[in-house]
Amino acid sequence: MTKQKIAIIGGGIGGLTAAYELTDPKLQNKYDITLYQMGWRLGGKCATGRNQDRNMRIEEHGIHAFAGSYYNGLAMMKYVYEELGKVDGLLPDFETAFIKKYGSFMWDYDDNQMKKWPTRFPKLPFSYTDAKSFYEKTLGYSHLSRWIAIVVLVILEQSLPTTKKVSAEAHKFLQDFQKIGRALLEELEKLEAKVEKDLESDHTKNKSMSLSKTSNIPWWLYDLLLTKTPRPQTHTDEERHKVNQIEFLKTLLRGVRDDELAINGFASIDDVNFDDWLVKHGASSELMKSPLVTLNMFVTYQFPKGDLSCKPVMSASSFVQWTLRTASYLGAPFYLFEAGTGETLISPLYRLLENRGVKFEFFHELTDIKLDSSLKIVKQLQFNVQAKPKTAAYNPFIRVKTLDCWPSEPLWNQLENSAALKGKDLEAPHGVDGSVKTLSVSQDFDSVILAIPPRATLVSAPSLITQDSNWSNLKDMPVTATQSMQLWLNDDIETLTQYTDTFFVAGNYRSGLHGMAEFANILKYEDWSNVQTPPKGLIYFSGVMTSPHKTGDMTVRELGNKKARDTAGTMLISSGEEVFQGAQNPTPTTIPYSFDFNALYPSSNTKSGQDRLSSQYTRGNLVPSELYTQCPPGTKSLRIDPLAPPQTNMTVAGDWVDTRLNVGSVEGTVIGGRLAACYLEPSLDPNLIMGIQL
Repeated sequence: MTKQKIAIIGGGIGGLTAAYELTDPKLQNKYDITLYQMGWRLGGKCATGRNQDRNMRIEEHGIHAFAGSYYNGLAMMKYVYEELGKVDGLLPDFETAFIKKYGSFMWDYDDNQMKKWPTRFPKLPFSYTDAKSFYEKTLGYSHLSRWIAIVVLVILEQSLPTTKKVSAEAHKFLQDFQKIGRALLEELEKLEAKVEKDLESDHTKNKSMSLSKTSNIPWWLYDLLLTKTPRPQTHTDEERHKVNQIEFLKTLLRGVRDDELAINGFASIDDVNFDDWLVKHGASSELMKSPLVTLNMFVTYQFPKGDLSCKPVMSASSFVQWTLRTASYLGAPFYLFEAGTGETLISPLYRLLENRGVKFEFFHELTDIKLDSSLKIVKQLQFNVQAKPKTAAYNPFIRVKTLDCWPSEPLWNQLENSAALKGKDLEAPHGVDGSVKTLSVSQDFDSVILAIPPRATLVSAPSLITQDSNWSNLKDMPVTATQSMQLWLNDDIETLTQYTDTFFVAGNYRSGLHGMAEFANILKYEDWSNVQTPPKGLIYFSGVMTSPHKTGDMTVRELGNKKARDTAGTMLISSGEEVFQGAQNPTPTTIPYSFDFNALYPSSNTKSGQDRLSSQYTRGNLVPSELYTQCPPGTKSLRIDPLAPPQTNMTVAGDWVDTRLNVGSVEGTVIGGRLAACYLEPSLDPNLIMGIQL
């Protein structure tokens, strides 16, 4: 049998996921797949670099980790590690690669000051022990009824009243919720058991059945739980936190019920902004100021064009799904990566796909996509070959300690004419002129998966944009630039933050760098063998960024990095001491309570003050392929459906396509890749993609 030839354009998570699905051993080697990637590394926004001049330190595009609600991402990586087994150069297994975390904190602005709002999440019994049964075990989690059960359980665990710290009025509010919530959970568990039993006895039944008025849900209990009750007065931070948690849950589930989302679908509220939807369903002004609401806007980058002075906008459809999923986690709420994103996610995917026969063509920049006269068939793909390896294949890895890692720049010794390439940006469009390569349908490919973001498509496929109005709509797809900062620190995070509980992530801070996460665990995978005292702490920041006006002859890359560096310095000077309370400047003649830049590693007598920041890592993501796709109301119609693309022989992958979730994330990107594979391979069932409504 002749294999179908598939060209995948883009080696981010979307393209890699599509290749992973289409090379499933069950498909018996049906496809001949070649993946084309601009530059020297895979990963897209998850690409990691090792800086060979600075202790092999890990440098990322931003903050990356998995939430426990990444059902599809977790399942895929579990299978990847299981199939690979122990391989030299890789982390040994899934359990080592993903570290469960149960604690975090949010920044809560109250009483004119920033306060830490710590949260401990319960260990839910919804986990898995072996990958082969993962899909069956988690399929039910896409049921809205199961989502509701898990959300109620999480809030129940977090809202246990502490009599010594809670007023009588708030105590009664919490107790009433506890009583009704427990009763509802018991009834939902009975229903879930009945549904599972029915499904086992009748395999023709629809496994995507969800909570609706037609089911046997105990509606009197559900309605009683969601009854609008007066918000009690709160006198302590703990009271306020617990009351906000319950009110947030009740508002969400009240909206799910009243808008009949189980029947009408989440897409029915796509045109509504998240805050209007919450207020419509009873959210108080106190709740709307809470980080429970506002944090989502920061961690999913929903400020128009990255401008923090503008009101954030987010489709209620995306907001409600994202929030329900976040609370409905598998086992743990967070899965921190053992090493860098490249080593934890991308390297094992690359090695597995190589084993399965996928071919990788690095240094291939897409420059155009040509359609036939019907506009339904892709007839040509055009590439700029940026560089040529000296041998038949480019080996992308360097070894750092025990791991194969992606370097922060190409391995010049493997490339022809490398002296002329140095200093060029091979990850930006038109960054280097090379030779032209043209691929033709039938001869070089049968089908195409376009797995690059919308703004990259506008630049890299001009004929496609001008020929087909379905693609020209991408000009209206809202995106934002992002920025990040990584700080290596002389002391551990607990000492510097004055926060003694273990934490993974915090958000909703007061600058463009409004997300933060601790990554001290990866220091052991960097190479600090040449220093007497290595750093003890490592923390990442990330957030949105407005696109700066171009000045002089600076490239877009240089401009973005400069703005990120300036933002980082301003943030640390103005409010760094609020984050790092253990790093306040001890000198009395400085600005009172200012941040002590001597906390930054390395200690050096030749650098002081903000100059210390030059030894850290800041990055501005302004290049088209790095821009983050947002999800304001009404933009679902701009997204291309991977299951119904405009061209018959080309589909799309990524988090910018219509994933039904439509929130930028690794999980959304995995869903997009799976949907693309389902379009090309009839035996793959999109109904088995977890946690979405088709």
